[in-house]
Amino acid sequence: MNRGKKRPARKPVRRLVEARRASAREEVLRAARECLLSDGPAFSIASVAERLGMTKPAVYYYFPSRGALVRELAVAAVARESETIAQAIEASASAPLAVAIASLMKTYVRHYLQNFDDFRLIYALMQVLPEDVMEGQVDSLRQSIYPKSELVYGALEARFLEAQKRGELAKDIHPRRLAVALHLSAIGFACMYGMTNARGDPLKHDYDDLVGELAQVVVRGMRMPAPARARQVAAR
Repeated sequence: MNRGKKRPARKPVRRLVEARRASAREEVLRAARECLLSDGPAFSIASVAERLGMTKPAVYYYFPSRGALVRELAVAAVARESETIAQAIEASASAPLAVAIASLMKTYVRHYLQNFDDFRLIYALMQVLPEDVMEGQVDSLRQSIYPKSELVYGALEARFLEAQKRGELAKDIHPRRLAVALHLSAIGFACMYGMTNARGDPLKHDYDDLVGELAQVVVRGMRMPAPARARQVAAR
């Protein structure tokens, strides 16, 4: 017996198995994303398995439910969005507030239009899925998404607070609400893009031009105190 001989390390084999498992998991996610985008409310584990040429139990090995798949896809899409917007905020940190606002709004809208499947997944499909799909996943989804949203809203709020100290932003404007309102305006643009393109009747105006016009209105209003803003609205 060769008692002094060491057994070969098993770590390379374990790493290979883990790598294959991770690769298979990503393939399941890719197929699930395709199925969710094409099937909408009819999304099912069976359709994912069929697309992959796998059995349903094989899919369940990686994800215990449809909801778990949807949660993973949604969190990844939100992460991509948050990272893009956070980078835009950082890049415009030294720019005048008016320039930063216009740049941010354009970045939001461009991201949505260039990654429209992500937009549909987060802001459309999640709302039309049957309630039972996300059963047991809602709390986990919130815990995963809220920190990513805070990354953006928190950075914008801090930027707007600094702008108020410098006199670039009226003191009576709520920084967090302004951050959320800018985000919602971008969602509105993307919704219109999706609706008009789906009907084969795209808008005649360039989206950058439209966002630029809105940004100008927002920026002009930001410096006005509340009574002046109210008089301007009443005069229209």
